[in-house]
Amino acid sequence: MLKMMVPVEAPLGGNEMRFYVGSRDARRALQSDGGVQVTELPARLVVSAGARGSYSWSNIHAAEHKLNDWLTENPRYLPAAEAYAVFWNGPYVPGIVKRFEVHKAVKLRALH
Repeated sequence: MLKMMVPVEAPLGGNEMRFYVGSRDARRALQSDGGVQVTELPARLVVSAGARGSYSWSNIHAAEHKLNDWLTENPRYLPAAEAYAVFWNGPYVPGIVKRFEVHKAVKLRALH
């Protein structure tokens, strides 16, 4: 048995979710089972735009737009992967108070 943790990570426009594992469970020998695949992802540097509201596509894309604007204004950071969403609240939380983020992995531009 593995406890579900928040946040939940999901690619934009995808059909999958990733769950974070707490430090106690991370020390266990976890195995993939059926439709669940256990993987360890490498560390990544990300930029993030946080928002509140329902987990609608319009809200998520507005946060992604905010993140892309920030990247345009901060050229030291180069996008390294597609954006993904990080959801902090379960379905029982009213939409108006839900919190989420849009992340994008980045790499630092070489300084000349």
